[in-house]
Amino acid sequence: MKFFGGIIEISTISETTYPGDTSGDSMVATLSGSASRSETAQVYSQPGFIGKAHQGQKGIRLRIGSVDIIIGTINYNVSNPTNYGETKVYSTDADGEEKAGMNMYNDGLVAISNESQDMAALMSDLIDLIKGITTTGSASAQAIDAATQLLLDDWLIQAEQLFTETK
Repeated sequence: MKFFGGIIEISTISETTYPGDTSGDSMVATLSGSASRSETAQVYSQPGFIGKAHQGQKGIRLRIGSVDIIIGTINYNVSNPTNYGETKVYSTDADGEEKAGMNMYNDGLVAISNESQDMAALMSDLIDLIKGITTTGSASAQAIDAATQLLLDDWLIQAEQLFTETK
């Protein structure tokens, strides 16, 4: 059976235990192909998602001569979603340790966090700050008092630890 426009074909298929796979045996296919065609290396992924694998990333790679096609990867340093239907989007450092993530749960809730901040906690803190805003001055010339302004400035610093402008 040939794939990718006839560049590669499956030579053999076997069933074996794969390191790190705790759910049983895996199907392992041996592929052969030709590097005689000029192809650009590509990463195959779900539409709308692309990433650069960390150093030593485990995954399915098809090497054909000097061409490397990455079909899928797995990172054993990042925990999988707990329940069926849940999705996790994350980034890692060069060693594969999770740095930021977004969990979309099967009950419709979403969690966004990184190593130092959590979106739900930040929003809860902001609501508390808004409830406690104290103003000074007359009805025509009000200002936020200095203590409230300091609290809002501190919240902004915390929010900036989670969010950034596009790089």
